[in-house]
Amino acid sequence: MNVCLSTKPIPHLTKLGLAITLALSSSFSQAEEALSEETKDSALYEQMVVWGAKVTSSSESVFAEDMSLRQADHLSDLLRDIPGVDVGGTHSVNQRINIRGFGETDLDIRLDGASQHANMFHHIGNLTLNPDIIKAVDIQVGNNSVTQGGLGGTVHFETKDARDLLRGSDKFGARVFGGYADNDSQQGSLTLYGLISEKVDYMIYGHGVRRGNFKDGEGNQTYGSEGDVYNILGKLGFEPSSAHRFELAYDLYRDKGDYSPRPDMGGNAILD
Repeated sequence: MNVCLSTKPIPHLTKLGLAITLALSSSFSQAEEALSEETKDSALYEQMVVWGAKVTSSSESVFAEDMSLRQADHLSDLLRDIPGVDVGGTHSVNQRINIRGFGETDLDIRLDGASQHANMFHHIGNLTLNPDIIKAVDIQVGNNSVTQGGLGGTVHFETKDARDLLRGSDKFGARVFGGYADNDSQQGSLTLYGLISEKVDYMIYGHGVRRGNFKDGEGNQTYGSEGDVYNILGKLGFEPSSAHRFELAYDLYRDKGDYSPRPDMGGNAILD
């Protein structure tokens, strides 16, 4: 009986093959470790969703042409056609802007870029400006964006300068205004303006109002409205080009009289 046995040689690993095997096992080990770390991170951090909403507002502007047609004696005459905007009071001491229920403390009110947030007294208005020197009014109604700086909206007033009042090639001008009411009220203003050079201009504006205690429809005297108001505004402008302008302004407003401590609520109490 013959038995035949055959054997095959056992392969031997070369140095190159051993190096490749070790490299592959090392890469697989690193991949498993990275996958386990990602799994741990996903377990520690929850998914975060970021969303945004676009806030729109209605913008209204009143320019010089509209103001000249209205011949406004009070701020309410300028802003009465803008929906959601109300100016209360008939006197400088109690006129206030209200936008959709928000008062002046919730509005960003500016005059020539300067903030008008000096609150004199919570029953007294803070709008110390005259309509006849206003050039334009820009109102953002109902915009609660922080970029506007006002919860209820913004009201930006811009006053006139010499170049707005000069006509044609004139280099100097003057304007005189006067008003009289038979219910014990008089007012007047004088404006001087001109060009110092082609790039430099100036304007000086003075306005005064004298009021007495007016009488109602039945002839009874109403107390708490007698007083004198005067306003002085000076401007010096430098305009190097049509796209750039620099201004230096001084504004003085004084209102003195025998007024009620609560002029927005009526009553006969007098405050001097």
